[in-house]
Amino acid sequence: MHIGAVSRDGADDCVLEQMGEAGIDLRHIAHIDVPTGHAIVQVADSGENAITIYPGANEALTGEMIEGGWLRPRRASG
Repeated sequence: MHIGAVSRDGADDCVLEQMGEAGIDLRHIAHIDVPTGHAIVQVADSGENAITIYPGANEALTGEMIEGGWLRPRRASG
């Protein structure tokens, strides 16, 4: 299960498709008017990595929003 948020900005289609294919329960994903977040992962030949994160829509989630009903499963959308 993943609790989070995405926008309807085009990036959400790719993100949700990949998560769904990985078997992740998407019923707790909200669509809000903030761009979808993303991360850039760089891995050196030595195995060390650097990760840059733009939290986007996930950063807009509040405890009140989650406690207000997002923990209740929604019907999966196709």
